Amino acid sequence: MRLSWIIPSLAGASLLICSCATQLPTYEPVDDWNQQWREWGRDSVCFEVWDRRGVADLPIEAEHVSAVPSIDVAGFEELASRKRLLSLSVHGSDGHVTDRMLRPFRRHPRLQAIRIWSCYQVTDRGVGYVCTIPNLRSLDIYDCSITDEAIDSISDVRTLEDLSISEVKVSWKFLAQLGQLQRLKSLDLEGIYRPDLDVISHPDISFCRKLTNLEKVRICGLPIDAQFLAPLADVSKLHTLELRGNSNLTDQHLKVLSGATQLKVLNVSLCAGLTPRCLEYLRSLNLVELNLGECAAMKHAAEVLMKFSSLKTLNLGGTGIEEADLTRLRAALPDTDIYGS
Repeated sequence: MRLSWIIPSLAGASLLICSCATQLPTYEPVDDWNQQWREWGRDSVCFEVWDRRGVADLPIEAEHVSAVPSIDVAGFEELASRKRLLSLSVHGSDGHVTDRMLRPFRRHPRLQAIRIWSCYQVTDRGVGYVCTIPNLRSLDIYDCSITDEAIDSISDVRTLEDLSISEVKVSWKFLAQLGQLQRLKSLDLEGIYRPDLDVISHPDISFCRKLTNLEKVRICGLPIDAQFLAPLADVSKLHTLELRGNSNLTDQHLKVLSGATQLKVLNVSLCAGLTPRCLEYLRSLNLVELNLGECAAMKHAAEVLMKFSSLKTLNLGGTGIEEADLTRLRAALPDTDIYGS
């Protein structure tokens, strides 16, 4: 074992590697899980294991583990036998990780968070195994071979508080079942599609009205219609909304949020269809953080932005806004951190 680079992706102050590997790849940190564990009142070491020997070397007190594809079935079985395990992140970009490797974690007594990324041999069956974990609070599935059947399993996990589903082929009709997750606080949906049903042109998040504890929503990379966002205006606890990279997002889409006075953080970066007019619709909100990065039309938004006195952070990077307008904005909003280019 050796101490190496820091990874905030699972919740540790440091990362201890258990491995015989001589080369370490660059790892993209993901702040969401670090923040999640802080919110849950935990701060402990994360161990990344690279092979079965690394699993065997794990200290008995290990709670947070990130596993790479070179671990075999026996290694996953040994990992599942660790009853103190709280969080597990599995990465399988080479197709090595399968449903069978997730089977040992069925009904694990202590696991609370699982991330399954780029495991294209993980199917509905593997997700079904994970969904039997009795205390599962966080589930993150990215680029796996799941279908609507997996959504059936996920919707039965009533302990879930954080859910992320990205780049998978499921239908919005089945996603409506997520309205059963009454404890859900954070929802992340990106790249959801079923080309055989052509449902990508009709996404629907009306089920969010049933999620009375929902605080954070991230919906990215989807073609949405005029009333798509309307249900979110009715979610009383929603304070953070990210719509980054929705290419057809327009001013009219944001108009339905004018009554969402509970909203504090809004990210609409990389939404080329937005103009300064949408800001007039948002003036009634008491936003503290607004990200307009890479929205080219916002280079002309200085006048209306001066009226957003509640802002603490404003990102105008990549908009092409003139330095003179940035200077005026900073003078008008002295308590706001303003970033521009």
